Amino acid sequence: MRGKVDADHMANTMVRAVRDYSEQERASGGDGFPKGAEAHALQGVLAELMACGSGYLAGRCDAACVGRTMTQMVREFGAH
Repeated sequence: MRGKVDADHMANTMVRAVRDYSEQERASGGDGFPKGAEAHALQGVLAELMACGSGYLAGRCDAACVGRTMTQMVREFGAH
């Protein structure tokens, strides 16, 4: 995203965010299944972040792909 954050940092942040969210859900008694439309939509976002971040860290995609994913997330969910 304009070279301000490197892809390694973005990918690690993606993976950490999903893991942190999952741990919080388990700690609050969640069963991992979404409750409601908003939670269901969030599951797709979390899956995309995990797939992109872990794919980059495993060498299956490049920094440009990570940047595109983060740019799309910001456009879709960032402050309007």
